[in-house]
Formats: sequence, C-alpha cells, structure tokens
Amino acid sequence: MRILFVAPYPSSPIRIRSYGFVKQLMKQHEVSVVALCSTRHEMQDVVQLQQEGISITAVEDRPIWKVLRVLKAWGSQLPLQVAFDASPAFRLAIETQLRTGHFDVLHIEFIRALGALPDVSIPLVWDAVDCISQLYESGASIGATPLLRLIGRGEAQRTRVYERLQLQRFREVLVTSERDRQELLKLAHPDTLTQTKGTLARITVLPHGIDPHYFQPYRGQRQPATLVFSGKMSFHANVAGIQHFVQDILPLIWQERPDVRLVIAGSAPSAEIQHLARDQRIVVTGYVPDLRPHIAQAQVAISPLPYAVGIQNKVLEAMALGTPVVASSSAVAGLQAVDGQHILVADHPQKFAAAVLHLLDDRALWQTISEQGLDYVSTYHNWEQIIDRLVTVYTRALHTSNEAPAMLRNDSSVACNVKERAINMHSLKFFEVSQETIGEQVSQGKDTVHDTVIYHAYDLPLVAHEHSWRYRLAKRAIDVCGALVGLALLTILLPIIALLVLYEDRGPLFYKQVRVGKDGQPFTLYKIRTMVADADAYLARHPELQAAWQATGKLLVDPRITRIGHFLRRTSLDELPQMFNVLCGDISLVGPRPIQFSEIPFFGELLDFRQKVKPGLSGLWQISGRSTTDYEQRVILDCTYVVECTFWIDLMILLKTPAAVLHGHGAY
Repeated sequence: MRILFVAPYPSSPIRIRSYGFVKQLMKQHEVSVVALCSTRHEMQDVVQLQQEGISITAVEDRPIWKVLRVLKAWGSQLPLQVAFDASPAFRLAIETQLRTGHFDVLHIEFIRALGALPDVSIPLVWDAVDCISQLYESGASIGATPLLRLIGRGEAQRTRVYERLQLQRFREVLVTSERDRQELLKLAHPDTLTQTKGTLARITVLPHGIDPHYFQPYRGQRQPATLVFSGKMSFHANVAGIQHFVQDILPLIWQERPDVRLVIAGSAPSAEIQHLARDQRIVVTGYVPDLRPHIAQAQVAISPLPYAVGIQNKVLEAMALGTPVVASSSAVAGLQAVDGQHILVADHPQKFAAAVLHLLDDRALWQTISEQGLDYVSTYHNWEQIIDRLVTVYTRALHTSNEAPAMLRNDSSVACNVKERAINMHSLKFFEVSQETIGEQVSQGKDTVHDTVIYHAYDLPLVAHEHSWRYRLAKRAIDVCGALVGLALLTILLPIIALLVLYEDRGPLFYKQVRVGKDGQPFTLYKIRTMVADADAYLARHPELQAAWQATGKLLVDPRITRIGHFLRRTSLDELPQMFNVLCGDISLVGPRPIQFSEIPFFGELLDFRQKVKPGLSGLWQISGRSTTDYEQRVILDCTYVVECTFWIDLMILLKTPAAVLHGHGAY
C-alpha cells in the first residue's frame, strides 16, 4: 500500500505516535511524509528521519507567520490552532504530492493539519488523536492562569464546532482512547451521529505503541529520592499540572522527605516554570534531545494533570523504562492500567503525596509497580497489533471511498435523485429558473460540459470554474464597495428597526449563528432577529413543527416569526448586518447561500464541491423562488453556480436580486 502521511510536525522518537506509525508501516508499505517545520530542533528531526531512510518533504514555516495567521483568525470561528498551521506552502506541498497520483490513501494527523488540507480525491483517514474541544473545555475551567482560561473558553467553542464539522466531512477517524471517542460522539446531533445506524464517521479507537527497542527497561543506578515530570512545558495542561504539584503536593512530600528532588524535563518551559528552579531541589532542563535518561534515572515519575485527553505519552514512556508512575485519574483515563497494580492513581494532594512517599520508601512496592507496568505496556501497546488494526482501517477506507455517506444511505434520497440528472446550462446562464420551469431544465442533455453538467452522487464528474486573479480582484472590489453601501444603509435604518423589533418582543436585536463557509470553514453569520427570543425552545415544545423543520429546513407557516419579522424577511432588511460578513470576507455578495450544520446531510457527497466557492448574500437560489424550491433543486442550483460562475453571471445575479427582493417570492 502507498501511504501519504501528513502531520503539522515532523515525526520523532518524542512524538511516539506519528513516529511509530511511520516506522512500523515502512516495514511492509511505501510511506511518504509531508511535515511542517517551525524550529531548529524540528529541522534536526527531519535530518534524522532522512538518515533513517524515511522519505519526507519538510515545509519550513516561520513562527512570525504562525502568529500572523492566528491574529487574522482571532475574530473568526476558525480554531486558532487550525489557523496556526494553515500554511499555504504546507497546502501546496500536500497538493503536489497528491497530483502525482501515486498514493492509495492519505493519513492526516491531528486537528492542526486540517487547515492546510486541499481537496482530496483518494481515501483519507483523519487521526484526530484526541477530542481537543474537551481538552479546552477543561482548560477553560481549571487552567493555570486567567489568560489560559480565557483563551480556553473561546477556543473550546470554536473547536467544538470545527470538530463536529469534521465528523460530517470524514468517514474514517482515529482516536487514542474510548474516552475521546465518546466525547466526539457527543459533539454531533444524537439523531445523526450515534454508535449505531446513521453514523457519518467511523471513529476507531487506536492507541499508540511503545517501541521496546527504543524504550528498554533501565537496569542501572537510579538517582535517589528523585521525581521526574516530562513533556512539552509550554503545553497548558502540563503547566497547570506541574504548578499544581509544586504548590499543593510537593510541600507535603518535603515535610516527610526534604531531600526529594524534582526534575522537570521538556522543551519550551514558560517563565513561570523556569522560576520554579529558584529552589535548588527543582531542576528545569528545557529542551533535551533525549528524555529517556531523565525518566529512567528518576525513582518515580509523576503525572498530576488536573485535566487531559487521550493517552499521556509521559506515562507510557516511564512505564516502558521501568519507572513507577503516580498519576491523576485524568492522566490515566485513556489507559486500561489498574490502580495499585500497574500504576498508582491519586487526585487529592495528600493522597498523591502519600503515594509518592510510599514508592520512595517501600522497595517491594516499587519493584511490583515497575514490573507490572512493563507487562502492561507490552500487552496493550504492542506496535505489531496496532499496525495490523491501522492497515485494516486503510483497507476499509479503500473499499468504501466511493460510497455515499451512511447518513445518505439511510435517511436521504437527495443523492439518489440527483444522480444521473442534468441541467441545461444555456438556460441557467440567462437565469430563467423558477419553480415552474426547473423541472423542464432538469432533463437529459448533451455530453459536452458547455451544454450539460451531470451531477453524479457517488462519482462526481464536476469541475469547478477556474478563476483568474482579475476575476477574484474584481469580485472582492465589488464586495467591499457593496458592503460599505449596505452598512451605510444599515446605519440609517437601524434605530427605527431596533425600536420596532424590541417594542414587539424584548430580547437581543441581532441574531448570530455559526454557518459553513468556503472549504467547510465555520464562521458567524449576523442577522436582525425576526423571531421571538425563545425560538429554539418554542420549536422543541412543538414536535410537529420540529419534524417539518428537520425535513426541509423551513416552515411555510412559522409561528415564531414576529409581525415586524415578517416585514423584515419579505424585504430582506434582516440580512443587512451580513454586509459585515461580506466586508470581513466570510461571504461574498454573490454565491451559494451559507448553510447551517444541520443542512449538511442534504448535500451528501456534493458538499465538498459546493464549498469550493465562497457563500453569498444572493445567488441562483435567491432569484429562483428561494424557499418555494425544494432542497434537491437548491443543491442543483448551488452546484450549477460553482460550475458556471463568472464575472458576468455574478453581475446578472446582482441585477436580478432587487427585483427578487421586491417581489418577495419565497421569502418567509
């Protein structure tokens, strides 16, 4: 099997998951790696990988570029960690490899790499590793500093939405533990993503292994009364964990054993962590090329993390080296290790300190935990067994890559109805599209792309229109000018609209909702509120309305809409705040209407093709009857625009939009 392995960092023995996957897969398969490199140490890792015979394309990414991308994404719905590694050069390197047509499957690791993921035509397996939104939610409540808690709150919300979208996007997903699998399943709507029928993504639990040749049990002399904490020391969970240990647990240990030393081993320690070394009994190493000596020579390894997701490498590495571990329940929740047999688990400071002291003072207990920990690693983290399961996932992805998503097979007929149907493009160019005529336009056409576009649900032979830089520049210029005019109009009308809206129904003036943007990136859409303040709760109280809403995304008669709301919708004045979205570049004046996450299933495998262009304030759907068209017709209209969009077509849509707004057909 020929595998393209993509990660936002180069593999190394410290990053044991990606390194183990690549090294073990190479024994029987052809593997090529594309990795993003940002530091001198990472470039050294690349050299080491090349010396080991690994084919790797390294993409340099300067830290200042990462910072600029994060600042640009700060006000958007894109997770900052995704923007952090969304390097155009990284994306180009992946595209270049894919264009060769050489690979059977693409393996992409971690959420950070998804920002650079181009359109993919081969089977793909996304290794999510952990449920990152859960990690940030924990950090938002018990992070080490107020700043980390503030960032955690914002990033948790953005990541939660983003991960939910990826579960709609990818069929094969990997995580390290059952805990993370359950957290990902909770993110999706229970009616569409469960462990049973209707699951969009197959979420497979696949722990990573430990190389017994690299992590060999240490039989040498250990440093007496020495504790070790290892890991990347800029990582917020590690910072919170070690600060908790030094402030709340270590003083209790020193009361009984003032001779105990603590070694904090890992790269990029923050200033707060470095200040801990003011006590001579605490050593902060900073970056070290090899963590094994520090872990192996310590008497006890600690992992007092107050929150964590996935599998903690620091725990497995210590166990493999024969160093007994004392850990919090959060740190071992992803493992099957048994407290008192393979490891000691404690959360309360006094109990944690007592467990450490017990290991330091009781040689028999130390020996038992050390030997049982070794047995656990060899049994549950055997690379050969793990790679066999990974290859099974690859094979399954190869066999199912051309199938419609499970949700479409079970719950929707859109893809089947659209399959093998055609739209006469000559008619659509003149926009003579209405509820009455669209049935005539959906007919068998000629086999030339200029006359006919065939929309296959499973093997989409669709080609998006290629746009020149002149078109993109002109479109953006029109967007900015139009947005400024629209915002000026909003400034004039807003006081009157606000009085009318708030007089009829007290509540927020604006309504905001996360929508799906270009390339599947989420963003916040703004509107003037046209419904009662508790619209969602009202829908939940009326199952018959909720069923109709889930079926079509609209209600012909919606009792939640206020009187002023009806007027705002008929005149489209409620959409004036979206001029802000246009100005920010989230949407364009012309394009497919931005959809909600709940609407994703209606598009099936046409979704990725539809998202090749930026959503729009107006488009074919808006001038073709809007809500009087069914969803199948909307799918066809949206994909038609992607194929045929040009400057003149955009202009024609803009010219027809005022008449459609004044007519009000389908606006409710």
